[in-house]
Amino acid sequence: MTQLVTKFAAKADTDQIIAGANAINKLFEPSSVNLTNEQLTGLRTMSQGREGVVRLLSSIATQNINSLPRNEDPTDLASRLEYYTQLQAARQAIMPLFEMLDNTQNALGGDIMQLYDRYYGYLQAARTGNTTLDLAMAEIDEWNKRFGERPNTGPGKDDTPIIDNPGENS
Repeated sequence: MTQLVTKFAAKADTDQIIAGANAINKLFEPSSVNLTNEQLTGLRTMSQGREGVVRLLSSIATQNINSLPRNEDPTDLASRLEYYTQLQAARQAIMPLFEMLDNTQNALGGDIMQLYDRYYGYLQAARTGNTTLDLAMAEIDEWNKRFGERPNTGPGKDDTPIIDNPGENS
């Protein structure tokens, strides 16, 4: 069996990532916005391809301030565009970490399920005539009844049975 995760990060390193992320969350929280579903419904956002036209309009409005009503200040739009750029830079800075964590956790989940399938096969074979093991495996049997086994529980590509992840539909 080839495992995808060959090196574990030290617990101190993952603890540092968590502490850093929590500190960043706390730092940004006073400036953050939590939109409700109602607020999100019908919200017109600056979607992909619109930023350029908004920046152009901002420039035109700044240069032609006399054409706007007196109560309008085009620097409001300009400052919001600058803040948008800052947030995008922050988002881009954290995306690689999120992707590394997500990919590593997915790979680790794959490794774990390969080991599960292998150990399940060994224990299934050994439980014949072993009442203690048979009793211990009863909870696994119940789990598989509730969440189902794949129809083909024959040997997988590394000669282990293939068992569904709990909660996964066949």
